Amino acid sequence: MTLENNDKFKKHPIHIAICGLLLSPCLPFATAHAQEEASQVTEQGATEADVEKILVFARKRGEEVKDVPVSLSAMSSDALAKAGVSDITSLFALMPGVENNADGSRIANKPAIRGVGSTENSSIRAKVTTFVDGMPIVGAQGISSFAGLEHVEVLRGPQSAAFGRSTFGGAINYVTRDPDTLGEFEFDGRATLGTDDTRNLSLVMSSGLIDDKLAVMATAETKHYGGPSDWVTTSGDQLGGTSDTLASVKFVYTPTQNIKAELMYLTQEVDDDHPAVLFANLDQLEPYALDSDGLCVVNGGSNACVIDGEVDSVPLVFDFNFDHPVNPVLDPGTRIDRDRLQGSIEVEFDSGLTLTALGAMTDEEGETWFDRDAYSDVTTIHVGSSPESDEKYAEVRLASPSDGNFDWLVGASLYEYDYLNTVYANRSTGAVMDLFSEGARNRGVFFSLGYDISDKLTASFEGRYQIDEIDGKYPANAARGVENDITSSSETKSFQPRIALSYELNDENNVYLQLARGTNPAGFNANALDPILVQTANEENYDLEAFQTYEEEEILSYELGIKGNIREHNLRYSLAAYYLDWEGYVQPATANWTPADGEFLEGTASDDYFSRLFLNTGDLDGFGLEFEGQWQPFDALDLGTSFAYTGLEFKEDACSPIPLDYGVAPTSTSPFNCAATIGDNAPPMLSRYTAALNATYTVPLDNGLSAYARADYQYRSKRYVEQINTDYLPAYSLVNLRAGVRADEWSVELFVNNVFDEDSPAGAVRFFDGRIAGMSYNTSIRLRQPRTAGINLSYSFY
Repeated sequence: MTLENNDKFKKHPIHIAICGLLLSPCLPFATAHAQEEASQVTEQGATEADVEKILVFARKRGEEVKDVPVSLSAMSSDALAKAGVSDITSLFALMPGVENNADGSRIANKPAIRGVGSTENSSIRAKVTTFVDGMPIVGAQGISSFAGLEHVEVLRGPQSAAFGRSTFGGAINYVTRDPDTLGEFEFDGRATLGTDDTRNLSLVMSSGLIDDKLAVMATAETKHYGGPSDWVTTSGDQLGGTSDTLASVKFVYTPTQNIKAELMYLTQEVDDDHPAVLFANLDQLEPYALDSDGLCVVNGGSNACVIDGEVDSVPLVFDFNFDHPVNPVLDPGTRIDRDRLQGSIEVEFDSGLTLTALGAMTDEEGETWFDRDAYSDVTTIHVGSSPESDEKYAEVRLASPSDGNFDWLVGASLYEYDYLNTVYANRSTGAVMDLFSEGARNRGVFFSLGYDISDKLTASFEGRYQIDEIDGKYPANAARGVENDITSSSETKSFQPRIALSYELNDENNVYLQLARGTNPAGFNANALDPILVQTANEENYDLEAFQTYEEEEILSYELGIKGNIREHNLRYSLAAYYLDWEGYVQPATANWTPADGEFLEGTASDDYFSRLFLNTGDLDGFGLEFEGQWQPFDALDLGTSFAYTGLEFKEDACSPIPLDYGVAPTSTSPFNCAATIGDNAPPMLSRYTAALNATYTVPLDNGLSAYARADYQYRSKRYVEQINTDYLPAYSLVNLRAGVRADEWSVELFVNNVFDEDSPAGAVRFFDGRIAGMSYNTSIRLRQPRTAGINLSYSFY
């Protein structure tokens, strides 16, 4: 049996298990066959003929969509283009139960699935991780590119058994396109011109180099958004513009019919303007409900101020003081440089065993410089940072032959990650305010067992045992004259199983039941190792040891679903109900280490010292419901829809350290300061209800042309900014329209996004508001991109 010529091998669950364990680069073995007949993944508006040939790789066994006992959404590159998807936010808008929380620059974008997300970019605390060809890529998850993709998949619920660490809430996988070793030169080009200086260009080229042996694919992409003309500071600086370039090259080598190797290099640069962010109106601030004094004095005295209700729209007055004489912002915005090298090799032996090895290395460096206390003469907080991360991943696995009704797979993986972020109080002078340093070493072994109990009933048992070593240091001379590095580490051992049963109702429809466990490792707060902080805490009777570590997070997911096709009505659907039980919720808190006598801290020129710590603050649980469907009532019309209800909420034992930021006295101090119970509250930035509807109408024309029009409607319910559930962003709806003409090789399309110019905030975060005396907090909102219109052009030949 050969890798290239045996169709049974290409489609068999054992081979797909190899590719599907982490949706790895060996995927093109299967896609080569699938591309000859139909799209491999679920597309918005797919025809019934396409549906019959779909293969997905969301678990260790490869099956049609209806056979996979996992709630997932997937879109091919062609479907992405037809829907006008340009970034992770517009991708998630089409899918149920997923959101991209954006509170500032794109470096801070953080995806959440079923309400399970993180406020951190760090791999150690991430709840949802992005993968490229099945291998993790952390850092700035909001800057992923769609050039050169085969498809993208979003898997909902804990994926720890298959994907490993940091897939506590789910996983996003970008599968790159594979060049054909037998193919001639191929070219695909796309260009966009639009309002607000929108200019995008992407090129994808592939060719065989050595017939039947070696092929190459290269991509190049540049994207630019200038920002609206009224997003300009009073000093004339443009806000909210984004710009990035990407290039990649991928080689596929098949020296024999039983061996295949891939190698890909990717480089990406981002250079964004200062984000368009503004603080909420001061007249919305009022006393926090638990403040016994009932005071809210904006310009002095008590700072126990909070917004209770919907965050109002903010007048567009960007009076940022970039040119402050003492603490200027010389280069406002965000810059990111990312380089990645990855590869894989797969060998099939005569016995039928298949050995796969893969690995990746990623290096990312960033720089940010913001004004976070706009139009303030009281405080000057010009936050600058320089995050750096290095990432290495390696995996090897062995799969059984494809004989019989029983199959197995075993493997091992190694993951290493180092992160350093220097935060500056005054970047122009190099004055450091804080420094976060951490590393992760993950060793894992995993297995997959599949068994056909009967013709109708199948079962699978997946498991991963892993050891996470988290280390960090408080670097020498980081602050206040610490002469030597102070290091610490923690180790977490865990097992993540996933068990599933699937029953075939008929040839077109299946029902399934799944139980999965996910974990995030324990960790510690390296900045709590500061010896001066330790001394001060002891003098002030703070139990600092309680702040130095936090425990492992655990989530259990129970899922029941049905999916399939109703052929006579040209309907494809997927419905899932689930229950999540999340223990040990980790969140950040700002600790104010202020001596009671008002004297300066030792070695400092201030009587205040603020430190950001991560803490376990309780548990959550809740039920949810997700639905996706595509329907073709007649040949010219395709309809797609998605809906989700996410009922995740805090349990009664949960509490919040956040009101401390508003000057509210804690109601509990052990093992950490906690202001109040938050039982029954929603986690931050969660929309209880999400919905999307799209309709495409196509009319055939002469000479092989077709005209089409597409409308998209998207809805998100209100989102609370923080877990205390006082201030919230309002519900919103978006409408996008596009229409054009297509031929086999080219298309011309006109589009309007955000047709009705929805201006509700796109995101929010709690932050210092310099207009209020002292280190006082308010809601900082990120503005939504207004209505844009333009033209899309594409041309391709094969």
